[in-house]
Amino acid sequence: MIRPDDLSVAADSFAAADSLVHTAAALPDAFPAAFPQVEPLSAAERALTLGGWLSDWTARTAQGVASLADASAAELFGAASTLGDVGHAVAETAAPLSGSVVYQAVVLLLAASYLLLLYTNYSEVRMLAGSFGFDRNAGQRTLQKRGVIHSHFLRRCCVLGVVGIGVLTVRLCDDWLPAGTFDLLPPLWREGLCVAAVLAAEAVVLMQTIALWCIGQVTLTQSFVETLLYVKQFHFALASLSVLPFILLYALCPIGSGSGWLCGIVGLSATIILLFLREIHSLFVAKNISNLHWILYLCTIEIAPVAFAVLMLVKHS
Repeated sequence: MIRPDDLSVAADSFAAADSLVHTAAALPDAFPAAFPQVEPLSAAERALTLGGWLSDWTARTAQGVASLADASAAELFGAASTLGDVGHAVAETAAPLSGSVVYQAVVLLLAASYLLLLYTNYSEVRMLAGSFGFDRNAGQRTLQKRGVIHSHFLRRCCVLGVVGIGVLTVRLCDDWLPAGTFDLLPPLWREGLCVAAVLAAEAVVLMQTIALWCIGQVTLTQSFVETLLYVKQFHFALASLSVLPFILLYALCPIGSGSGWLCGIVGLSATIILLFLREIHSLFVAKNISNLHWILYLCTIEIAPVAFAVLMLVKHS
């Protein structure tokens, strides 16, 4: 049998369904016939929107980093954490080349040897210094003193001059080359770089001497070559005696200073080079040798080995 309660429930259900049908029929009238069309954002608007988002994100990140910088270790990592060394980390940089023990020992030995040379050969030092001049008789005095000034004294001056060139080369590398150029070298190579520079200077001098000796043997002009070698040795000894004090003072100056001593080195060296050029030109003229051969001699014997050594140093540095 159907009870009255069931009939009332069914009547309520039919009434709810009828109200839903009437509501759905009225929905099209409640909405507009067509939705408004939205224009797409331009490239400039998209860039502004992205830029604003990025700036907001950057500001939030900076605030977060600032809050972390002020936080303690316990707040970040827990109560059991502790701070390490808060001092600024200092990058370890290699010491300058002129700060090595070998370099300083070479400079001290060079200074002591120079003073000993002045003390033991004072008369010969005076005779050698007397040849310094641009008068007409200066070149003649060079050859006149060939038998007066002992050859061993000139050789000692030349040895000191070669060591001085090595010291000056290392000091100029510290001043002129960028910092850290030689940092990749092993410590032993850094310590021995001064000795390597001295050996390179000695190799240049030896190359020039061997080349002149070979030319003398081929052209059968040994006497002229011997005179030329003596003039070279004489002027190199004169340059060593004059320039070494400036080199030692420049080597003892702090890095980045001592430009006055360097100007003195350049000035004295240029003066003695001019004296040497005038003297060998007089020798070539006296032997009726053309100026073309004199220029070829300068380019092949005097300039080429030095230029090669400088180019190798610049290339490998």
